[in-house]
Amino acid sequence: MGAIPSQNIFAQDSEPSGKRLKITVGNTVLLATLIDNEATKDFLSFLPVTVKTNDYTNREKYWHLSRSLSTKAELQNTYERGDLGFWLPNNDMALFYRHGTDIEPQSGEGSPLAGTALPNRRLIVIAKISAGLEVFDRYPGSVESEIELDK
Repeated sequence: MGAIPSQNIFAQDSEPSGKRLKITVGNTVLLATLIDNEATKDFLSFLPVTVKTNDYTNREKYWHLSRSLSTKAELQNTYERGDLGFWLPNNDMALFYRHGTDIEPQSGEGSPLAGTALPNRRLIVIAKISAGLEVFDRYPGSVESEIELDK
């Protein structure tokens, strides 16, 4: 299928809420609310797509894109469980399904942000998943996932 024009996804006067990705992992469907930024609009040109994700430190699934996404978006050095983001400069996508134990906390112990820092990394979040992330516990290594725009 061809690229989905971004103007059909985010009208200039519309909010990004309600615009979602459908991510199918095995028999489980995850819904991700899109963030309205240039990287997200660029990512939509890859859809629909089936990707083989790899696991990194039992906290994220990642895969490589064939080209870079727009970097005209907010860069972050932290993540939240459920974030789907674009890594700079490696052209990788990362879906964070758990907080890792191998990373330095951003704040003191007990902080809601503890364990979310990504030192020396840059991340552009393009979508947020609020439920169903436990599906990745069934796939400790690589897993094939289908990603498409939710209709």
